[in-house]
Amino acid sequence: MEINFYYIKNEYIDYLKRVEIEARGFTCVPNTQYSSRNKFLFGACFESNGINYFVPVSHQIKQGDNNIVITTKPKKRKSVKLGSLRFAYMIPVPNNCLVLLNIKKIPEYEQKRRINDELAFCRRSIDKIKKQAVKTYDSITSSTNKKLLNNSCDFKLLEEAYITYCQENNIELPKTLQERIDQTKPEQVSRTGSVFSPKQLSKNAAKISEKHDRSHGADKNKDRNKPDL
Repeated sequence: MEINFYYIKNEYIDYLKRVEIEARGFTCVPNTQYSSRNKFLFGACFESNGINYFVPVSHQIKQGDNNIVITTKPKKRKSVKLGSLRFAYMIPVPNNCLVLLNIKKIPEYEQKRRINDELAFCRRSIDKIKKQAVKTYDSITSSTNKKLLNNSCDFKLLEEAYITYCQENNIELPKTLQERIDQTKPEQVSRTGSVFSPKQLSKNAAKISEKHDRSHGADKNKDRNKPDL
């Protein structure tokens, strides 16, 4: 798969949000739709159990242990800060839910140049980005720090959601992931970091779908931790 900027299909983003709200009471899945623009993500930046992760590209310049600041290529020892990559909010995405950002079709020259500069940074920094993605993933999935966890996506939960979404929508899972699922015993169903029972995942998806109609109107009030990217 090409390393690039991608839009994520709204249906899938909404699904991940509902799963987190159902399980946590709030969601940290980032908004990708705004009145004047759509948010794009960079990836794949990391792979877990055959699942590709994509990291949000923020227009805000955020320093921190789980961020990388995007800059232009230094000229005369100077570079310009353009934004940041927010690894605490990266999400797992199936290939079928990706839409390649065609930079050439962006009409505004300044916006096109800025996004080209951002992509150039990401490509020349790919090793650093992958290392940061792994570091953040390991840090958050093993953390007991409530403040950190409440301001990060629940990666293990979203991996469950990824699998269920693919099964419910007849999307082929990555080969290595499907093999692990096929080898998983029915009783290995808890959120322990291992692959989950397809039967249980389907049940979970059904419960989420049943509650969606009742809770959809209240969802906006529950995504209190979702970052303004």
